[in-house]
This record gives sequence, C-alpha cells and structure tokens, in this order.
Amino acid sequence: MKKYIFIISILAMSYGARAYDFSAVAPSGQTLYYAVDYSTFVRVVAQNSSAPYYTTAPTGALEIPSTVTNNGTTYTVNSISDNAFYGCSGLTSITLPSTISAIYHNPFYGCTGLSYTHFTGTVTDWCNIWFYDETSNPVSMSHNLSIGDSVQEYLNLVVPDNVLTLRHHVFCDCDNLHSIVIGNGVEVIAGSAFEGCDNLHSVTIGSSVELIYPDAFGGCVNLTNITSLASPAPIQYYHDSAFYGMPSNIDVHIPCGSSPSYYARWPYFDAFIEDTGYAYSCTAADSTEGRVIVLSSPTCNNQTALIYAEANNGFLFDRWSDNVTNNPRLLTLISDTSITAWFIAANVDTIHVHDTIYIHDTIYEPNGIDRIDAVMAKVYAADGRIVVASPDGSPLPEVLLYDAAGRRLEAQAAGRMPAYQFPVPATGVYLVKVGKHPARKVMVIR
Repeated sequence: MKKYIFIISILAMSYGARAYDFSAVAPSGQTLYYAVDYSTFVRVVAQNSSAPYYTTAPTGALEIPSTVTNNGTTYTVNSISDNAFYGCSGLTSITLPSTISAIYHNPFYGCTGLSYTHFTGTVTDWCNIWFYDETSNPVSMSHNLSIGDSVQEYLNLVVPDNVLTLRHHVFCDCDNLHSIVIGNGVEVIAGSAFEGCDNLHSVTIGSSVELIYPDAFGGCVNLTNITSLASPAPIQYYHDSAFYGMPSNIDVHIPCGSSPSYYARWPYFDAFIEDTGYAYSCTAADSTEGRVIVLSSPTCNNQTALIYAEANNGFLFDRWSDNVTNNPRLLTLISDTSITAWFIAANVDTIHVHDTIYIHDTIYEPNGIDRIDAVMAKVYAADGRIVVASPDGSPLPEVLLYDAAGRRLEAQAAGRMPAYQFPVPATGVYLVKVGKHPARKVMVIR
C-alpha cells in the first residue's frame, strides 16, 4: 500500500512540473507555451510551474501572436500568466498583441535585458489591460513603450474619450512618455498609473475625472505643467498622495472659479492659475526680427490680454496678422485665438532736429527738412511734439512714429492732411517713417 501511494505521488509531481497544455513557435522564432482557458482562449505560461521555469529560456526580440492553432483549433491569446517570463534576462524586446486583456503576477520579473515594449493595438486597448502589479507591465523593465503601427521614439499620447478608467500601472516607468492628454470620458486615474515617468513634461486631465488614487503621478520629477479641466477638483483617495515627488511650484491650470476646491483637495501645490477657457498664442512671424511679450494675461473676470511686439535691433514693428497696428494692444478672447506680429527692416538715416527756437516771434527750424523722392517733408520738433509737414501743402502719405526700441507710438493714414503732429513724452530718439520709404531717426533735444 505504501508503495502504491508513493508511485501516485511521483506521478502527481511529474504532472505538476508541466505548466502548459501545448507549445508553438512564435512569429519571432521562440517556442512559447500555452494553457487553455475556456474553449477558445489561451494564456501564455512558463514551460514549468516552478523554478527553473524554462529548460531553454526565450531570448532576443519576442513577438507574441494574437492567435495560435493546436490540433485544428485556433485560440485567441488573451492573457499572460504568473511568472510567464520570470528571469528571462536574454529578452531584448517584446511585442504584445491587441488581444491581450490581462497580465498576471511577476511575468517579467528579472527581464533585465528588455529595452522596448511594443503593443500592436490602440491606446484604448492598452488602457483596458488589467495589470496585477508593477512587474506585470513589461514597461517597468523596458522603460519604453510604443503603441500602434509604428515604433515611436517619443510618446505623446491622447487617451480617447471612450476610456473610463486609467488602470493601475498602465504607464508606470515609461521613460519615453513626454506628454499625455487624458480624455473627457476618464473618471478614475488608478494608483501608479504614471508613477516614475521620468520624462513626462505635460499632463492634461479631462473634465470627468473624479478620483485619483495614490502615486498616480508619483516621482514624475520633470513635470512642468498640469492642466486640469475638472471642476471641482478631483478627489485624491489619500490626502495629497497622488503627486508625491514632483515639483510643488509648477504651473497648475484649472477651470475658472474652481480654485477653492483645488486649494482644499490639492494642497501639495503652491498656486493655481484659473484659465479663461480659451487658448491663445502670440508669436513673432520671424523670431530674428522680434518677439511678442504678454504684458497681462486674461483672467476669469477679464478675458483680455495685453500684448506687445518688441522689435530687435534693425527692425520695426509693422502690424499684427489681423492688420491691427496698435502696439501694445488689447486682445479680447471670444474663441481660441492665434495672432502673429510682423516686423520690417529699419533702414535708418539720421536727422538731428532740435526743438523749435523762437527768435522775435520767428520760428527757426534747423535741419528740419528731409527730401523723400518728390515730396518735401519738413520734420522737426516743437513744443513737445514731432511735426511732419508738407511744405507745398499737399497731403502726406502714411506717417508712422516709433520709439527707439521700435515700438509703434502713433500712425496717421495717407492722404488726409498736409501736416501731422505727434506728441512725444520726453527727450530722446524717435523714428519717423513716411510712406514706404525707410524710417528716419529724429533726435529730440530740449
């Protein structure tokens, strides 16, 4: 009787050592092992149920197929089992099929040679994978992820609105993830979803997010901007635990009027910026000619920006892309707006013009005449003003006045008057441009 029991035990131990129902060669050439789940699904498993898990461990670039056929039956590969590739340090990359929906405990632990993970499905498919823990995600070892038809050096992801939950560990330790926009359908950001993403710079959180679990953005040390569209602020499952290890002084943009909830629920951060709801950009057409400075930004109560086009040396501000010539100018936002500043070269000649000198009620205007083609234009300073006049009384072309930095101070349209007077605030250098001719430098000396 004892011998019989011993034989049965040996048979049981021998059967238990085998973890799979059948094996097949992967598209990349390695032998993979599968266990049947239900009638049409299989799990990728290790060769053996306990260590050592392989007689000959798979190495190199591994591609897991979406389907596999055995004895005339085709199965869908939908999960990766516990310890499936435990200790396979010779694997260099792994390609996962879009059919994968669950990855269990420790399948990639010790895969120290992994340098890339590629997923053939969509962002939605990836976000719907259930990961048992951090080591369930091969990205925790490879630190790089690409999704879709091509391999991306940098990942700038947009999570579609049809994703409801960003699962635990879904992008953890993904070093090539640079930015992510979380769709407005997402309601929950689970724990460690983006933990350890060292090169993540920008995050936009969708309007429907209600709950953020611990460590969701933990350790994202290079994050420089967060925009949250949710109002009120999403609740952190544990007080202030979602953002540990990131800079507390970064810009956090929030919806208009929502700052009380953010100060209460996200006290980790130093300050919040309430956005107006409209995006705007102000740029120079050519950065070598000048730049645009936002002197004041829109607020919830005043959706007007004050912008200024600053010309570089040798250039003058000409106009904005909507043909407005005011500089500085007020820009009222009623929709998403993009505006560009255009500059022109300043081919400057110098005329020294002194204030008008009164001698026995006679006006004396030294050096105050500048010939511009057929037009004789008198340019002089008088009583705190710069005067541009046509000696023969004919209407002048367009006249523009700039300060020495190229900021447009005044503009008069063509063909209206034979003379224009421009009040100037102080002694100094000014630029006068008549028509299409080069600007002239006017030195006002008092």
